[in-house]
Amino acid sequence: MAWRELRRLAAAQAIRRQLYGFETPLDQGQGDALEYVVNQGPCRMGDLAKFMRVDPSSVTRAVERLETAGLVARTVDPHDARAVQVSCTDDGLAVYRDGRERAVGLLEHALADFNEEDQLLLAELMERLVTAIEMMADTGD
Repeated sequence: MAWRELRRLAAAQAIRRQLYGFETPLDQGQGDALEYVVNQGPCRMGDLAKFMRVDPSSVTRAVERLETAGLVARTVDPHDARAVQVSCTDDGLAVYRDGRERAVGLLEHALADFNEEDQLLLAELMERLVTAIEMMADTGD
C-alpha cells in the first residue's frame, strides 16, 4: 500500500506543481529527462532512453515537450550527423535548479517529524530498496 501511495503522490499534479511551479507542470518523464540532460550535459536520445529505462519513442515525446517549452534544444550530434543530441537551455537549467530547491524543501517539510537517526535510516533503506529493484530490473527477475 505504501508503494502504491508513493507512486500516486509522485505523479500527483499538486506535487508536480509544487516542484516545478507551472500551471501545467512537467510530468515525471519530462522531469527525469531534464534532470539527466542537466547532469550529463549534451546527450544522445538513445542514452536518455537507456537512463530512463523506456522506449526511445517515449523519450522523443518527452524531449519534444521540453523543447516546445524552451527547456532543451535538439541539434545534430557533432560526431555523427545521423544522430540527435539534446542539450539544456538556460531556461531549462533554471527550471531544474528551482525544482531541485523546491524538492529539498518538500522533503524537509515531510521529514520534519523524523529525528536525525530516523532520517538517516530511511535514506539508507531507500537506497537499498532502489538498488534491489534496479538489480531485479536489470536481470529480468
